[in-house]
Amino acid sequence: MDVNALTAFTRLIRAATCAGSAPLACLSVVKLSASQFAILEALNHSGPLSQRELAKSLLVSDGNITFIIDNLEKRTLVKRVRSMDDRRVQHVHLTRAGQNIIRKILPVYQQEIIDLFDNLTIVEQQTLSKICLKLEQAASTN
Repeated sequence: MDVNALTAFTRLIRAATCAGSAPLACLSVVKLSASQFAILEALNHSGPLSQRELAKSLLVSDGNITFIIDNLEKRTLVKRVRSMDDRRVQHVHLTRAGQNIIRKILPVYQQEIIDLFDNLTIVEQQTLSKICLKLEQAASTN
């Protein structure tokens, strides 16, 4: 048994859990879940996306993405628009209310991450990024 791999994995998961929850605390102000925020942020960054594209990029199931989008739609933060090319596909768009809320909370969220990563040097941040990418690539080939 490779104790080094198991120890590194445990530390990675603990660090990701702790580090991931710190910036999410600011979302309670706008009453968003982490998944709802992730969708708004993805749409803000990329523009309209299909539900399938959102599910794939956020690593959630098609059923879960539907539930999350339903709740965002109830709050009028997003709207679904059926594709003109393929009637089976619906693209999710940010509404003006969705744009306003993501523009309000995104800088706060980003600053929380920057403050957290101030505990690492630039070289450590770059190294961590490379290691995470390498692990992600290894996991996606398995």
